[in-house]
This record gives sequence, C-alpha cells and structure tokens, in this order.
Amino acid sequence: MPVLLKQKLHACAAAVPDARRAVQQALLDAGLDDADLQEAVALTVTEATSNVVRHAYPRETSGDLLITVTTKRRWLEIGVDDEGIGFQTPDVSQPGAGLGLRLMRHYTLQLCVASGDRGTLVTLRFRLPAGAIR
Repeated sequence: MPVLLKQKLHACAAAVPDARRAVQQALLDAGLDDADLQEAVALTVTEATSNVVRHAYPRETSGDLLITVTTKRRWLEIGVDDEGIGFQTPDVSQPGAGLGLRLMRHYTLQLCVASGDRGTLVTLRFRLPAGAIR
C-alpha cells in the first residue's frame, strides 16, 4: 500500500488547517486532483482533526495526532490517530452533537472509529475516481 503522507502534528488549533493542507498537497502530488475527492477529503480531514483538538486531550494535557494517507488499488485511506482519552459517545441532547460523524459518514465510502484507552483512530475511506492511479 503506497504511503502518500505520514505526518505527526501537535494537537492544537493550527493542526486543523495544517493537516488539511498537507493531505490535499499529498493528493495533488500523487495526481489525485479530482475536485469532488478533494472537497470530500478536505471536509472530513478538517472534522476528524478538529475532533482530536477539541476532545482527545483534557485541558491539562497535550498530545499529538498522526495523519496517514495511503492508496490501494481503487481506494484512498486516511487515518487520523491520537493517543488521547478515547472516543466518548456524543450527548445527543447537546446542539450539534454527532454532526461531525454524520458529515464524515456522508462524504466517505467507509468510516471506522476505533477507540480505547490508548486513543482513537479514525479511518476515512474513499473510492478513487476511475483512472486516478498512475
């Protein structure tokens, strides 16, 4: 599975646009310039990294997130990994709770959230456009 990007970022507000730009550039460098794919990736990476920044590390701690972008056959897979406190089920009584997960599910072919006491890995999977792989 070719790795297009593997980048560690400090989980702070600046990581969100930095991650989005790094992933988009990795796709462009790989010749994956399809506008629909770029838009879907930008939205979902923004949401996944925002969730790490907001929820993964309690206020008195800090940590990192790891972005990995790979391709395999007709698939693009993006991993957003942290070593935070783990995924907490959203309180649906709160305004906007769970909206990000719904957005990521809408734009991806497959969304997987694996969480435990060692953090959370969000895997975003997209179908590559026909002829996208060189």
